[in-house]
Amino acid sequence: MTDNKIITDRKEMLEAVKNDGLALEYASDTLKADREVVLEAVKDHGFALRYASDTLKADREVVLEAVKKNALVLQFTDDILKADRELVLETVKSNGEALQYASATLKADRELVLEAVKSNGTSLQFADDTLKADRAVALEAVKSKGHALEFADDSLNLKADREVVLEAIKKSGRGGNVLKYASDTLKSDREVVLEAVKIWGGALQSASDILKADRELVLEAARNNAEALRYCDDTLKVDREVVITAMGTRNGYIFDEAHDSLKSDREFVLEVVSKDGHTLQYADDTLKADREVVLEAVMNNSWALKHADDSLKSDHEFILEIVEYDDDMLMFADDTMKADREVVLEAVSYYGIELEYADDTLKADREVVLEAVKNDGEALQFASEELQNDPELKKLAEG
Repeated sequence: MTDNKIITDRKEMLEAVKNDGLALEYASDTLKADREVVLEAVKDHGFALRYASDTLKADREVVLEAVKKNALVLQFTDDILKADRELVLETVKSNGEALQYASATLKADRELVLEAVKSNGTSLQFADDTLKADRAVALEAVKSKGHALEFADDSLNLKADREVVLEAIKKSGRGGNVLKYASDTLKSDREVVLEAVKIWGGALQSASDILKADRELVLEAARNNAEALRYCDDTLKVDREVVITAMGTRNGYIFDEAHDSLKSDREFVLEVVSKDGHTLQYADDTLKADREVVLEAVMNNSWALKHADDSLKSDHEFILEIVEYDDDMLMFADDTMKADREVVLEAVSYYGIELEYADDTLKADREVVLEAVKNDGEALQFASEELQNDPELKKLAEG
């Protein structure tokens, strides 16, 4: 529909809802009560039922067509149909979430709720309390979706039921910490916790303190997820293997969680920055001023220079040594280096666009700009206005 005008012409509305069931919104009240029109609308789009007349929201055939398209349309039906067992049973089979719109009586119907949780385990939250405490129902729910454990009633210790919890963990998937819903007893159960961290290492946060200090278990968690280092016992944050394992190849940020003794360990920091230069930011300040450490870091990632000590950012010899490694190395150098002709000439000879970070005096230096443009025509945009209009430089940049 291109406008919001009310349509009163039956033929026009029939055509409209065949193309887009939601066009029923713009039908006149008379047409919203027209059974044929509404049937066509809900056949195209179940949610069109929301615009139907109250009479048709209680029409079983119309509602059946609507819920076939989308089970959640049950919310718009008449209360009589929300209590229609056959209709609701078929609806929750396709999407258990529809259980939330069923009548209170049907939310306490064991067979119907079982069908709902098979379809979507978290629909357990909408079941009657008696069924949230039903072990078979809860087990079926967590088999469908591990997070359903959250909604299991604990009056029968279902969250302390080893089989139920293990099943929930298996179905939780990566990034899902189902262990947090388990009883304290199971959070101290090594086998249960080990299963949880194998699926998602971050589940370690919900383990008992004793297991957070279990080296083998923490290593398993760290292999799976860097966040394990955040939650393990402090005694393991000084363990080189645990820290390296957590960092892996792409999680250098977690080095921030390591013990300070490792952050000041030169040999260890050299190893760490060689894998991820950005980790220099977490190293002890003394190592941020260490030429070899910083060089190793910037060779891995030029942005590591951002975290180096100011003494190295203004070290002429050091900056000359590293400008070849990346096209934005000059960005983090001291302003004195950005105004150093030798440094800038060296930088733009490798990466012309480094001219962007040069001092304005050098952006107006023809020899410097020429060197930059020879390397990369795009560099001309960073030259002074006068040199941007230099015919020879323009020709070289375009060529």
